[in-house]
Amino acid sequence: MKRTFTSILAGILAATMLLSGCSGNGGSSSGGGNTAQPGANASAEGASARTDLNMVMTTDLNTLDPHNSNAIFESKVIRNLFDALVEVDDETKEIVPALAESWEIAPDGESVTFKLRSGVKFHNGEDLKASDVKFSFERAIEAPKVRSYSFAMKSMDVVDDSTVKLNLNYPYGSILSMVAKIYIVSEKAVTDLGDEFGRKPVGTGAYSLVEWEPAQQIVLKANDGYFNGAPALKDVVIKLIVDSNTAFIALETGDVDFYPEAVPVDVEQAKTNDKLTVLEDVANSFYFITFNNKTISDEKVRQAISYAVDVNTMNTIGFEGKGTLAQMPLKPGAEGYTEDVKVYDYNPDEAKKLLSEAGYSEGQLSLRLVFIESSTNKKMSQVMQEELANVGINLVLEPLESGTYYTQIATGDYDMLISGQGYDPTNTDRTFFRLFHTEGDYNYCKYSNPKVDELLNTARVESDRAKRDEIYKEVIGIVRDEAVYLPLYYKAATLVYDKNLQGVKIKDDSMYDFADFHW
Repeated sequence: MKRTFTSILAGILAATMLLSGCSGNGGSSSGGGNTAQPGANASAEGASARTDLNMVMTTDLNTLDPHNSNAIFESKVIRNLFDALVEVDDETKEIVPALAESWEIAPDGESVTFKLRSGVKFHNGEDLKASDVKFSFERAIEAPKVRSYSFAMKSMDVVDDSTVKLNLNYPYGSILSMVAKIYIVSEKAVTDLGDEFGRKPVGTGAYSLVEWEPAQQIVLKANDGYFNGAPALKDVVIKLIVDSNTAFIALETGDVDFYPEAVPVDVEQAKTNDKLTVLEDVANSFYFITFNNKTISDEKVRQAISYAVDVNTMNTIGFEGKGTLAQMPLKPGAEGYTEDVKVYDYNPDEAKKLLSEAGYSEGQLSLRLVFIESSTNKKMSQVMQEELANVGINLVLEPLESGTYYTQIATGDYDMLISGQGYDPTNTDRTFFRLFHTEGDYNYCKYSNPKVDELLNTARVESDRAKRDEIYKEVIGIVRDEAVYLPLYYKAATLVYDKNLQGVKIKDDSMYDFADFHW
């Protein structure tokens, strides 16, 4: 539940970090004439409103440790279990208080002091202490999977029982937006549970985990002592249903109430069902193909693949045309966005020419495409397989369950990868650094270009937005010229749910807060 607070300081600080022209992602609502009207009850006869929610999850989770995950589908649950010191207001996009009630940035910009909210408790009944905050930040600073948030952070000092001081490596204009991504964990729980903490997480969030049946379901219970008020929904059951047909049938029959990852064909069907509501928008999620092996390190091979694949067809067949074609992991209005980049339009003849120049005859090159098993990924990969075959490349498809997929990413055991990257519309630095810098945590293609690293390092400490904008445009120009990745589309953000469920909205970060929902 993202709150709106009146804070002069928050407004001043947020003004330094917000991008002009960011979309609100409010979403459009359709389906049987249903729109989300606050205050509607589940029963037209005046019976008590429901307090439970059954939701579809299409991808299994590996961990709910916020410092050991960078997977967006895990983040959607983690967000409901944990809080940060500050957060971004849904409507104003300002930085507002969360576990910290106030903060002050040092005149030299190299530290931020936070005053903690009193009376906050973890799910295990322990009081939130300054030492827990210090522990959480220093744990996050050392955690590779959240490095894209913690890179500017050096250490944290406990000033007193209710005050902490975050020390930075250098002044960073968007530091508060990064602090909003560092969730606070219970030091005692992490110490006691060790590696099991990811399966038995303990936070301060609006919900706590009460049951996790691997490959089946996750059960959350409302935190009635939550500092921002007890949630209306008391029990949330998240059911793993990988098959989209089965998931949609469960929604139609009422076995589930909320389906946030419905495939396009089901979305269209839902629009004809007067018991369902559909919310649609363009998500801040960029889908692309990652390249990773010695053969594909040849720029001509990457360019050939880019020319050989008709992205329009992949979108039409794989995503029912619902994706918005993209050339970069930014949308118009974001810092660094430009349309002046190299575009690889479908051209199989040019692809064959480049392969020949790279020394490959027809049928000589064979590659593996790894992806998380889903109906959308399967359809897209089959289109890609056929189109690469047309230029003499044999593409072997390797669908994997999510755990194996991320293991192979970690070990580099793949040639090509269907990837998805949610990006922060308020912070291009984070998006570009993690994708294109040698040390980026999402740099799955192991791309390393000293010039790009230098540009990104310079942009990171540049306070002038106009100068940063030009630097980012230069970076994306280099990356597209070298065909570092094959862009696919911005994913459509679509939520399908029972018409009586209220408080549902599509957010800029593609997340949702169960504490916003009610019947």
